[in-house]
Amino acid sequence: MKRLYRSDKERMLSGVCGGLAIYFNVDPTLIRLLWVLLFFMNPLMIVVYIIGAIIIPIAPEGVFYDFYEEPEKLEHESEIESKPEE
Repeated sequence: MKRLYRSDKERMLSGVCGGLAIYFNVDPTLIRLLWVLLFFMNPLMIVVYIIGAIIIPIAPEGVFYDFYEEPEKLEHESEIESKPEE
């Protein structure tokens, strides 16, 4: 099951945007730009960000949670499955 965590690698302030980017599998810069646009449309978005920073936990040490490594991991798993057994 997919879980939402704050990112410990893709972070600028508290890792909320980086965590959302990893969860939705998009570039963290796009989430940050969207967040800034939403903030200018509604300044209360800063409160939503602060609540997210408080509620969303940081990714635990043993959890595989890396935006850039996941496609390679999936590619590697498909290579293992496609090899015929000898």
